[in-house]
Amino acid sequence: MRKLPFVFVFTIAVLLTFCQLGAAQNVLADVTGIIQSVTIMKDHGKPYVEVEILLADESVQAYKLSLKEARELNLLTEKGVVEESKVGTILQAEAVTGTETTTNDTPWGTPVLVSPAASGYLYHFPRTTTLVWRPVIGANSYKVERAYLSGTTTWSYYSAVCVAGFYNTHYTFDFVGDQKGAWKVTGYTGGNCTGGATPTSAWRYFYYKTIPILTTPVLVGPAASSLFDHYPRTLTLSWKMIHGVGSYRVEVYYCNADKTVCNLWRDVVVSPDLNASYTFDFVGAQPGKWRVTSKGTPGVSQDSAASAFRYFTFTR
Repeated sequence: MRKLPFVFVFTIAVLLTFCQLGAAQNVLADVTGIIQSVTIMKDHGKPYVEVEILLADESVQAYKLSLKEARELNLLTEKGVVEESKVGTILQAEAVTGTETTTNDTPWGTPVLVSPAASGYLYHFPRTTTLVWRPVIGANSYKVERAYLSGTTTWSYYSAVCVAGFYNTHYTFDFVGDQKGAWKVTGYTGGNCTGGATPTSAWRYFYYKTIPILTTPVLVGPAASSLFDHYPRTLTLSWKMIHGVGSYRVEVYYCNADKTVCNLWRDVVVSPDLNASYTFDFVGAQPGKWRVTSKGTPGVSQDSAASAFRYFTFTR
């Protein structure tokens, strides 16, 4: 394993630089995956950044960073705005030693495949698939071969692609369908898959079993920033019904006067019905907020993203 003063990790159009990143580098030092979201959050009024990363086993892990750490990773602009272009880019595992960074290079030989996991199941849709392998010392390009199983015994092959660059060790494409896939990689000394070649890796297999993600609920009532002065503080929240939902998750928060601090008060699961609603008595004369998530059915559908928060205020 050799040491380099810095490491560049390229995607098709995006460059992530990891160099002397301090605490932020340590948080993500051993992470290989694809950035799914970058969100500015608050904890007791103090802002932080939550980064969700899709790992090789298709699980999504959330990492908490300070604003400074997020800026060092180029996830935020200097003005504190999320860099949306970073969503979908790839992180490759690294380890920090002093002020130098070591990468998971492998000696000249058979490329080591990293992701997707061997014989792993992938459930996301669309079936955008990123193949990741480790850099091979001495290689300046990589030939990627891919195939998919048609029926039960016949393999169909994509055209081979050449990926140029020692550290450009990933390739993204849209897989054909819910079926078995395979891929393998060969390294070359030349920059266009020419010259001396490494041994080709063994075929690595994966399976797609797409589970659709449900639609995010559209909130209906009460209207945003509604004021109420009735007592008891009975309130009905409503949203549009969504086909195929197994249930809805409803979150209700109570907030301080300026809405800078909100605490979860009710977190309930509501069975779908013709009204798609939830009625309750609010806790006090103060602001509150709520949101709704469509809950999937295991093996059939995935939870939606949560709706945006909608605020209301009780004056007595």
